[in-house]
Amino acid sequence: MDRNEALYTAILEGDRAAAQAALRAALDRDGAPLALLQDSMIPALTELGDRFARGDALLPDLMVGARAMQAGLDILEPLLMAAQSAARRIRICIGSVQGDYHDIGKNIVAILLRAAGYEVDDLGTNCDAARFRKAVAAGARAVLCSCLTARSARVLKDIVHALSGEGGAPVIVGGAGVSEAFAREIGAYAYGASGSDAIRILDRLFPKDA
Repeated sequence: MDRNEALYTAILEGDRAAAQAALRAALDRDGAPLALLQDSMIPALTELGDRFARGDALLPDLMVGARAMQAGLDILEPLLMAAQSAARRIRICIGSVQGDYHDIGKNIVAILLRAAGYEVDDLGTNCDAARFRKAVAAGARAVLCSCLTARSARVLKDIVHALSGEGGAPVIVGGAGVSEAFAREIGAYAYGASGSDAIRILDRLFPKDA
């Protein structure tokens, strides 16, 4: 699907009303919810992040862009959930790690995983090892940790250690604060750079025909 320029621009500019209007117009024209998310909304937020990294955008620009993104997600999530696969209901949990209060990226991954047929226990933000262990004890078969900053990444090693061995679960890490090399260093099961990566990793971990 081609990028929806009106939706893309609305998120870049942090215009919540315009983002919702562009999204509703696209849906009225039979636009596919998942394609709109992946081809227009996520790229806009990614571009904002790149601008911030280059010094071409300020933190307030990121914040209003994230709010516009969330306004669109509020419309898309029920549509994606209605179309989700009910063939399997493997339970996983996801949360932003202790010290990290950012949730837009985590929320996107959670929505994509639900649309892919996974039962997602969203633990929210500022999650310590004990919170993830509690989710595993309640039935989560894999743990996804979101980490946006290098400072909050320090707690990931403790989380991986707490979930290793008997009664634990594989830990998948992602976010701007971590890398594939760091994931290997701390003994995480895998690193995912995107929601699509998370789906591929989980599908490999839990084959559909198993």
